[in-house]
Amino acid sequence: IFAMHQASSLEIEAFIHGALCYSYSGQCLMSSILGGRSGNRGRCAQPCRLPYEASLPGKAYKGKKETCPLSLKDISTIDILPQILRSGVTSLKIEGRMKQPGYTAGVTSIYRKYLDLLFEKGEENYQVLESDRKYLLDLFNRGGSCEGYYRMQNGPSMMAFTNEKKMGDVKPEIKKIREKVSGTLLLFQGKPATLKITCRDIQVTVSAGQVQPAQKQPMEKERILAQMEKLGNTPFEWEKLDIQMDNNIFVPVKTLNEVRRMALEELEQKIESRYKRNTPKLYSFEKKKENIENTENLPFYVSCENSDTALILMEKDGLRGMYLPFSAMETCLVPGLEKGLDMYLALPHMVRGRIPSDYIRKAKEWIQQGMKGFLVRNTEAFAILKEEGLGDKCILDHSMYTWNDEAVHFWDRQGVLGNTVPLELNEGEIRHRDNRKSEMLVYGRLPLMISAQCIRKNLYGCNHREDMVYLKDRYGKEFPCVCYCEPWKMKNTMSCSPCYNIIYNSIPFGLLKDRERVKMLKVRSLRLAFTIEKPHEAAAIFDEFTRVYGEGKNPSDGKYTRGHFKRGAE
Repeated sequence: IFAMHQASSLEIEAFIHGALCYSYSGQCLMSSILGGRSGNRGRCAQPCRLPYEASLPGKAYKGKKETCPLSLKDISTIDILPQILRSGVTSLKIEGRMKQPGYTAGVTSIYRKYLDLLFEKGEENYQVLESDRKYLLDLFNRGGSCEGYYRMQNGPSMMAFTNEKKMGDVKPEIKKIREKVSGTLLLFQGKPATLKITCRDIQVTVSAGQVQPAQKQPMEKERILAQMEKLGNTPFEWEKLDIQMDNNIFVPVKTLNEVRRMALEELEQKIESRYKRNTPKLYSFEKKKENIENTENLPFYVSCENSDTALILMEKDGLRGMYLPFSAMETCLVPGLEKGLDMYLALPHMVRGRIPSDYIRKAKEWIQQGMKGFLVRNTEAFAILKEEGLGDKCILDHSMYTWNDEAVHFWDRQGVLGNTVPLELNEGEIRHRDNRKSEMLVYGRLPLMISAQCIRKNLYGCNHREDMVYLKDRYGKEFPCVCYCEPWKMKNTMSCSPCYNIIYNSIPFGLLKDRERVKMLKVRSLRLAFTIEKPHEAAAIFDEFTRVYGEGKNPSDGKYTRGHFKRGAE
């Protein structure tokens, strides 16, 4: 954070208290794939809080069935608040999603107290009372709290391993702050009831019903005032209300309620409208004409995690190019170029820090030999490659934000070679997107979560061997979890590179039966992503997809999920 603060004038907000996501932000498909609610769109159903049975390959499931291996403790940074501010943070974020108002009020009051103490007495006199730590835990916790990733990469001490919610007997004081408003109510016979309200420099006037002459007992001003003062749960309170009225009138209570409600709703809308921005159209483009049919055979690309699979697929007819990690590219670049394939170096899913200098040097040598470019999975990697003069040799993976045409054309202006259709878009959303420079995944194990946490390390200890762990959910579905101990795949960076896990879906994604629908989307090419498949399995899958998409053969009844292609996500 301190390095970012020194490198940029942008103000920095930091997350200081509340529930932590197991996955990297914006890289979680687990909630949307399993339940249709997208964590990337703020609708997470929290599958990380559910129990899973864990096992190593070839071993029986052991341990408590109620263990929640993806459930993190909440973060609490009250003890390191001075260091966070010293690093350059200017705004503090407290998580309150699905929490009660009392939680938000209580947590905020504690941090406000210690911010004031820090500003008043300085960092050298900053000390947190044990009673205040306990108060925060009593407001809400899952097996305690942790300081998040501020001072560690991962580890079991950050895990709750349970979804048991614990709360003590605390009742925070909740103060409601209401906006003061002034009003004038006009009640004259034969005219509608009219209410003028002023808040700051905003004024609204509304009318409703009709003021009638009293048939029996006229309405008194005190009764009208009492009715108009009923502001209920609105965010307003009267500072002044002037009632101007004829004598001997009658106004239905329903009319008074209506004119008050209409005025306050319009006032609230006008206040809120000041904080809504109008986004200008940043570009213009002309889409190619839509044809009724698209009979052109789309080229196939594959991504592979190892050279054994890549070397087998390299012999297949119908293959246009490959995306390979560093270790596989060392073996496969020359034979791939000899076969006329487009060869791309696939960068890690996560980059923390700089790309190793040897990696950049070797990649530039490969570019000189004929390598086309890079498959980029995150903005950090793109920024570094752009600094190295390689930004125009990048294809964006599905993890990069290109959900709409604004984003697609932003990246066009950066000079990238192309992009990959995002996995959370459904068929209709993809159809309304500019896909002229897009590749589309039609087969692969979808990465449900990419996490800095390591399931193997947390449950069994770390062995630095890129093992797999399997998680079995309550329905008996198995999710392979791959340890990426050495993300750069250079065989010499294991000890200094931040590792990560990828949790893959229980069954592969496959659009084998959607050939015509996919072709109507006007994408540029198709991709098959091979991750945990054996080489012979990958070869058989490639053969079937090329037969169906390239030759028009009938698809088999292979068991695939169509992901969000049909149903989409909330």
